[in-house]
Amino acid sequence: MLHLTVRVAWHDRAWDGAVCDHPVRNAFCLALDRVRESRDDAYEEAIAGRHWADLDPDALPPCRQEAGAFMSAREWTRILQHPYQESSKAQDTHGHLRPTRVKVSPFSTFAVPFAWMTRRDQEEIANRLPDRLPEDREPPFPTSWVFGRQRQEALLTTFFGALSPSESLVFFYTKEGQPISDAINRLVVGVGRLTKVGSVLEYDTVGTKPTYPMQGQFKITICDLCCAK
Repeated sequence: MLHLTVRVAWHDRAWDGAVCDHPVRNAFCLALDRVRESRDDAYEEAIAGRHWADLDPDALPPCRQEAGAFMSAREWTRILQHPYQESSKAQDTHGHLRPTRVKVSPFSTFAVPFAWMTRRDQEEIANRLPDRLPEDREPPFPTSWVFGRQRQEALLTTFFGALSPSESLVFFYTKEGQPISDAINRLVVGVGRLTKVGSVLEYDTVGTKPTYPMQGQFKITICDLCCAK
């Protein structure tokens, strides 16, 4: 049995599924690149405190990518688009993928096994697994991530298959930028028991080519969660 860690963005409303009360004061949003590069201070201040379920999925704050709503008691919708979909070098493998709406049930979030999905760690992973996984496909451009669809699916199934609903714990942590202390680079903000691991999430497609997993994401549902306030 394994346990799970999930990185989350810092949130001033305890991750309840609403936009922060004071988005511009959230230093974490400046510390994490993909949140900082996508944030819109004026817009987020204008919608401060509104629940994500009441916003258009295209208008959610960038912390939607960082489990910013794992304590939401309401269902909300997220739109995911594969980062290679519009790449000219990946049209044969990813050009048919389409932005896909995913309903996120209450007290659920997404989990990505980052280390398992990096190309540099594949030899080490293969050496400790009893069964051989499909070989990766050589990417048409430099990338740190496993590229081949079949290997992605096998890695995800193997990783999440080791979790035990009702027994495995989920530790939610945040990194630098949280207001507790600059000396803490990993701060646990919530611990819960895993109740459900969803199936591999896949992109909508056009045509007959096979789809891809959603960036290595599984949806997990948690219960009995103790969360920092």
